[in-house]
Amino acid sequence: MNDASDAKRILLVEDNATLRELTQTILDFSGFVVLPAKDGAEALSLMQSAGPFDLVITDLVLPGISGIQLADQLSASGPIKVLFVSGYKADEVMSLQELVERGASFLSKPFTAATLRVRVEALLNGSESPRLTFK
Repeated sequence: MNDASDAKRILLVEDNATLRELTQTILDFSGFVVLPAKDGAEALSLMQSAGPFDLVITDLVLPGISGIQLADQLSASGPIKVLFVSGYKADEVMSLQELVERGASFLSKPFTAATLRVRVEALLNGSESPRLTFK
C-alpha cells in the first residue's frame, strides 16, 4: 500500500453507480486516491478543480460525451494516461475497434479486482505503455 503523500491519483469515470463504487473500493483498497465521476461533464469539472491525475479510467459509453471524446478533452492541457473499459466487444463498437487497432489500453467488463489492479499498476509504472496518445 502506498503512503498517502505518494499515492497515485486516479480519475474514475463510470455512469453505472454500482460499478463505479465497486471499482473505487478496489482501487482505494489498493492504495490509490480515487475521485469518481458519473459522466464526462463531472469528470471535466473534477479535472479543473482537482487535477491533475496520474491515470484516467473511463467507460467508453457515457451519457453526453463518449469516453474517447472525454479523453480528448482532458488531454487539452497535456498528455494523459487512459484506461478505457467497456462491456462491448471490439467488433460491436466501431470506436472500440479503432482504439484496439491503435493500441489503446482497454479492459473488458466484467473484470476481476486482480485484473484491474494489474492493469492499473502496469500503466502507472510504465510497463504497459499504450501506443495511443491523446494530444
